[in-house]
Amino acid sequence: MALKSILARLQARLAARPDTEHEQAIVRLLVVGLFFLYFLPQAFTGLETHDRADLHFVLAMVCTLLLAGAVFGWICLFPASSPARRVAAAVLDAGSITFFMYHTGEYGTPLYIVYLWIIIGNGFRYGKPYLYNSLALSIAGFRPRHCCERLLGSEPHFRHRIAGGMTVLSCMSERW
Repeated sequence: MALKSILARLQARLAARPDTEHEQAIVRLLVVGLFFLYFLPQAFTGLETHDRADLHFVLAMVCTLLLAGAVFGWICLFPASSPARRVAAAVLDAGSITFFMYHTGEYGTPLYIVYLWIIIGNGFRYGKPYLYNSLALSIAGFRPRHCCERLLGSEPHFRHRIAGGMTVLSCMSERW
């Protein structure tokens, strides 16, 4: 009974918020949970050869999940709109995508779509400044040569085209 009361108070507190940042935090938790399940086999790829899991990879997955939970907790404790929290969440999103794309190579290429999702989502949800912030963070994560070569091979202009496409789509979405 106490749990129902706590959940009802939390729901009322979140419903009274002036924006939908809490919904984004819930979506983030769900998506990070799905990515955790998707990347779990990657954490154990060295199990056959090294007789151990990739501890750093597992640690990164757990930290990403905990940080996504911390963002939601931050919203629950301090429900007022917070530009700092929005930027911190965008850094978490772009940073974790970059980490997992780099460390999983070809297996992580579907995450490119998530870059676009967070850029456009932040733009629609919070406005142009957050769209541009997410775009800059995503390009900064995607563009480095070491990251792109691992994903796309050594073709030098392809990464520029991909980053250009990311920019064009993001700028077009600001008009929608």
